[in-house]
Amino acid sequence: MMLIVLDKVCEGSEESFEDAEAEGDGSKYESFGSVVEYSVHIYTGDAANAATVGTVFINAFGDKGDSGKQWLTESNSKFVTFDRGKVNIFKINAVCLGKLYHVIIGYNSQKKDDWLLEKVMITEGEMPVSRYIFKHNNWIGKHQKDNEFSEVIIHLEESDEIYTNPLKHVIFDHKEQWYMWILRLPDSGEILRKPEMSMIVFGTKGKTPLLKIANMKNLPFELSLEGVGEIRKVSFVLLNPYLNKGIRLFKLRMKNLKTKQELGFNTERCWLFEEHGTETVTELAAVRPDRQPLRDISYSVRVLTGNLPAASTDVDVFIMIIGEHGDTCKRKLRRPHSAPFEKHQVSVFNIQAVDLGIPTQVHVEHDGVGYGAGWYLEAITITEPTETGGANEYVFPCQQWLDSEVADRQTKRKLKLLGKVSNESKMLTANQGSQNQLSGQKKVHEEEGLKEEQISEAEAH
Repeated sequence: MMLIVLDKVCEGSEESFEDAEAEGDGSKYESFGSVVEYSVHIYTGDAANAATVGTVFINAFGDKGDSGKQWLTESNSKFVTFDRGKVNIFKINAVCLGKLYHVIIGYNSQKKDDWLLEKVMITEGEMPVSRYIFKHNNWIGKHQKDNEFSEVIIHLEESDEIYTNPLKHVIFDHKEQWYMWILRLPDSGEILRKPEMSMIVFGTKGKTPLLKIANMKNLPFELSLEGVGEIRKVSFVLLNPYLNKGIRLFKLRMKNLKTKQELGFNTERCWLFEEHGTETVTELAAVRPDRQPLRDISYSVRVLTGNLPAASTDVDVFIMIIGEHGDTCKRKLRRPHSAPFEKHQVSVFNIQAVDLGIPTQVHVEHDGVGYGAGWYLEAITITEPTETGGANEYVFPCQQWLDSEVADRQTKRKLKLLGKVSNESKMLTANQGSQNQLSGQKKVHEEEGLKEEQISEAEAH
């Protein structure tokens, strides 16, 4: 098993409590903002052929952000020799990450050597505060191709406190007051069912519960947000059943009452819950003048039903995808054909959402009870098109019944990420042997323009 141990202490002053940008992939932190120097100790296993010469990076993830991709190098060479049974020590700089929950180790060897990584220990300064242990002790690089990195995700196994953290009981989160403006365009056709809507605001530190929408007439209403962090997106959630027609949205804007910061949202698509009212969630990414917003992505969801007797089902199935940047909220898998979830078959669905980052969990459930409603789910694969025309695939195995009458009688499951396959890299978790590669589809979005004269007509409603 690979053992990853991280010791860290966060130091700084109140003046440094600002957004900081980590070196590497430019990750942002809204946390205690002083830069910390970490010592990274890489232990190579003591077994035959365990050594290697290659390039390695690390990315540590905590509840205050991630370190970004940090290259582990010695001298001026990007290639490092990792000898059998030896330790290599590196230095990296990152903003205090808070409580860590997983790390990613990336490895590439020009000679395509396999590498036995025993453990990683990370320490900071003379007084380490918290220790995080991630176990692995396994080979990486076995599926490596030219110019590709093999990556492993190692989740938190256990943690302990070495000294009392002086920052542990300091609460930095506070309520922030915002104004919101929403302008809905007049309906060109009759909506048969009055929509019951709420919204959820997602940020770098968390999300709000369901929030009431006071009006959609371009009149400002106040929101009190606590523990959200820097706002990333707003999700509109339809609470009653599907509409026969979507809602045309012209404007969504937010303003912080204290800092005067203003956020815009791209409403060029106009439709909440799609044009024909067939969806229950619509997400809009926050737009800032100093950076690109998170992109809209059409995720392909491939659901593999198991090959057991009575494995198929006819009930409605719901999923929620959880990633680094938030979640999709609960979505119904709309039936693209007459008979999804058939025994030993793959059913394909599409979910439109703001970029989740790396998906880490999938929550899946169905609403059926009694005889015949049970379902044996083999696995779910999430495919994400990349900006370079490729695709990333994330595999979530289940291999369990969702059945109120069988086994543990549960109809809800929480699936954890097994691994990722992409054009640029291949990611494997500790217990992954192999995985099937499934092709992704990229949905092309067409944006609809609006004429200026629609504004006065919309505000009149």
